[in-house]
Amino acid sequence: MGAPFYPYDGCALLIETEGDKKTVEDFVKNDPYVKSKITSDFAIKEFDGATVEMRKRFDRLSGDFVYRS
Repeated sequence: MGAPFYPYDGCALLIETEGDKKTVEDFVKNDPYVKSKITSDFAIKEFDGATVEMRKRFDRLSGDFVYRS
């Protein structure tokens, strides 16, 4: 799931995986936007959605997003 920051100076992308940080790094490095240098910078931060408090926060936030495919 992704969402832009306001005032549109970046965005956040949540990637759910059973893998480790290396799996996410490989995914990002192979992303067409990163490869084409459209994305100037990125940071990978672990988000533990398994805790009860984080799950409540995420569920509250995720209801505000519109999913499109």
